[in-house]
Amino acid sequence: MEVSISKCKLFQLGFEREDVRINDEHCGGIEGEDFISFHINNTKGHCGSIVQSNGTHIMYKNTVWIESVNNTGNVITRDRTINVEFSCAYELDLKISLETVLKPMLSVINLTLPTQEGNFVTKMALYKNSSYRNPYREGEVVLSTRDILFVGVFVEGADENQLILIVNMCWATPSRYSSDRLRYIIIERGCPNIKDNTIGMAENGVSLTCRFHVTVFKFIGDYDEVHLHCDVTLCDSEISACKVNCPHKRRMYSEEGNHQEHILSVGPIRRRGESNQFRF
Repeated sequence: MEVSISKCKLFQLGFEREDVRINDEHCGGIEGEDFISFHINNTKGHCGSIVQSNGTHIMYKNTVWIESVNNTGNVITRDRTINVEFSCAYELDLKISLETVLKPMLSVINLTLPTQEGNFVTKMALYKNSSYRNPYREGEVVLSTRDILFVGVFVEGADENQLILIVNMCWATPSRYSSDRLRYIIIERGCPNIKDNTIGMAENGVSLTCRFHVTVFKFIGDYDEVHLHCDVTLCDSEISACKVNCPHKRRMYSEEGNHQEHILSVGPIRRRGESNQFRF
């Protein structure tokens, strides 16, 4: 967010450029011809910002302080002080909601695309309900076998008019290793496991966001925790048909034989103490 102060009004009130700051005085303003502007990142605590959430929106608050300081000998006094609170509110979604919690359970990788230069930050997080506005924190994911786990994957900084995110495969393992041979398949070739009717795919292969949910059943064996892994791909819609058809008789976008895995992993997802064993 950004706030600007008119230099003309400031000088008319008898203040100087040096009299203006925000909550964190180390975050200096940028002086232009007519305004002094402060640029504040939408991250908790940046430049002294306060973050609040009401469940549907997240609000970032800060304060402009205009203080006239009088240095007389060894005594510093403030002759006049004006403070103006300002804020910006954003509707929560699966991306912005991650900023509402400290240390969300999150996996981050850089995706590359052969047709474009650069990397694209890709994130996967776990959420408490279908609104995708309430992410789990690290160490907070403790589920019973009756609970539903909501998973969101998204790409930042990519051209949404050209690129499509596809979750190729997702699986759960009792260890943190994605290569663990003991696994339970949740998504295969972009589609839900047809043997598990509790899996719901809300969005995959249509935008830069993928969302799905799965009900926690008995996991394979007697394990107290599992880890979730997803292999993802960016598809260039200008050179390929990126649509995913389910059931997966075939996928409309081309599946190259030299497919390079890009795996996101989150966990542990712990089982709440029950007599039942843990299974997706």
